[in-house]
Amino acid sequence: MMSKMRLSERKKRLSEEIIQNLKKYKTIGIIRLDRVKAVQINDIRNKLREKAYIRQVRNTFLRKILKDINDPNLEKLLNYLNGPGLLISTDMHPIRLQQFFWENRMRMKAKSGDIATEDIIVYAGNTGIPPGPAISELNEVGIPTRIETGSIWVTKDTVVARKGDVISTHLAAVLSKLGIKPIEDYLKLRVALYNGTIFDEETIMEMIPDRIIEKLKEAHQKYVALSTHMWIPTKENIHILVWMAHQRAEALKSAVEG
Repeated sequence: MMSKMRLSERKKRLSEEIIQNLKKYKTIGIIRLDRVKAVQINDIRNKLREKAYIRQVRNTFLRKILKDINDPNLEKLLNYLNGPGLLISTDMHPIRLQQFFWENRMRMKAKSGDIATEDIIVYAGNTGIPPGPAISELNEVGIPTRIETGSIWVTKDTVVARKGDVISTHLAAVLSKLGIKPIEDYLKLRVALYNGTIFDEETIMEMIPDRIIEKLKEAHQKYVALSTHMWIPTKENIHILVWMAHQRAEALKSAVEG
């Protein structure tokens, strides 16, 4: 009986603490926790110690709190309480908050089922691993090896996964053995409520400044490639077109003289 009373009292204090912080800050967000490691959470919690309230709360408990507050704006979050999440309250704008997460991304070891965030390259050189079963393990994922000075050497730079590939259990184990942390990861907001306005995950991710810059760079590269292919001179491709025209002229000259 006493333990139930203590548990009830703890829940009451936690509920009051959460309600106080829901009302205190401009932004209330839910951070996705799927495939997130504790080291990532602790890193962000330490860096935002004076700027945010961060608490892991069960969806059922948070749902009850949001309903009990009887605030139409806060109730907008109810539709996003699916899956594990981390509650965060802060005065930072949701876009700035997600940008902060992006700027503090970490290199992580790969796990089975992870998606490669970039091409994963195992570079040539000494692995420091003694000869043994590791030779066949590396060879199985396409890494060429040789034995030299009592250790396994990778003989040439090898791409073991392309951006977007799903990492297998075997490849994850090999990368871990080589000390390679190929996954670049960061916390992601599932949703954020800012002064009564809901920002869903897609909207937030589309508006991150660094992501916008990346898309502009990709668009520019496609523009240069297309204009070059169509022989449309621009400031960016004129030197390429001149070189291509010269190459064709040389080829034509050789054909005529031959």
